Amino acid sequence: DTAQAFGGEYKGKKLGAIGDVGCFSFFPSKNLGACGDAGLLATNSDQLAATARTLRVHGSKQKYYNEAIGYNSRLDELQAAILRVKLPYIDQWNEDRRQAASRYHTLLYGQPGLLVPAPDACHVYHQYTVRISANRRDLVQQHLAANDIGTMVYYPVPLHRLPPYTGSDASCPVAEALAKEVLSLPLWPQLQPALQERVAALLRQALVAKTERGNSH
Repeated sequence: DTAQAFGGEYKGKKLGAIGDVGCFSFFPSKNLGACGDAGLLATNSDQLAATARTLRVHGSKQKYYNEAIGYNSRLDELQAAILRVKLPYIDQWNEDRRQAASRYHTLLYGQPGLLVPAPDACHVYHQYTVRISANRRDLVQQHLAANDIGTMVYYPVPLHRLPPYTGSDASCPVAEALAKEVLSLPLWPQLQPALQERVAALLRQALVAKTERGNSH
């Protein structure tokens, strides 16, 4: 699953080229986004590539002769044209995201009650997601929202807790803990340092205010 990591690397190898198959999303909000739903599958296997090509057109290699139950998952020409125009810029956009992430790191690293991402890979920062401990995440998000700073909690409910898996005895304590702590801060390639400084100041303010209230009891 490389949906949010187009252009990222791990140990010198591009993400999406490490396993047998890499799946990319070109949803409009991704680092490299089309104007609608779009995606790409990458593989070094001729067999897997042939199977994917068959499945994307209703399971047929020849029109109207279906060999398998497939899907209607073709990338239309308009989305492909938009992606071709944007593709030459993706490396610079990703680098701009890394620089913005580095500024956040400098502004927020070491703040009590807060963990910032520190990957050992070439990250493309589709999101800049921090962890806020001691059940303070929602209060911090509310404080930022009250000051016109939008943030997101992606996937607030762990997969094994969703209705399709009701009754499952799966135990995923790390996923459950993270779902209560993660908060994604504003980040895009043209993000201005002044706005990041304001976000960081408000975030620190919320954490300190909560700590002081807790210590007063």
